[in-house]
Amino acid sequence: EVAPMLPVIGLQLSYLASLHEDDLISKSQMNEALRSFNVDRASLVGVWNYGSSGQLYSVDMKSDGKLKWQEQAMGLGGMLEHAEGHWYVADLGGGQQIRLKWQGDNLLSHYRPNYEDT
Repeated sequence: EVAPMLPVIGLQLSYLASLHEDDLISKSQMNEALRSFNVDRASLVGVWNYGSSGQLYSVDMKSDGKLKWQEQAMGLGGMLEHAEGHWYVADLGGGQQIRLKWQGDNLLSHYRPNYEDT
């Protein structure tokens, strides 16, 4: 983090993503700046727990503003795209898919191991 007082509101989205990707601003600074763009996906950025044994996945914003989903233990990753409703979906290859969306204060995460795009 460069500094907690770094003014981030009003910066271009690609510049914000670059600062975040290089760990120069915090998640809260990134969320604050993206809220000024009215970008709901900003709140997906971070590291999230799932499962009963504390597995983790992360969502990062790349310098081009796109979201990347990554799960280290299973070696899966893909780019999240906005889909129907409020879902963000990543094709993980091999017929696998992850779907994320907010429901109130809870982040829903649906992993589909045998998804077929029909």
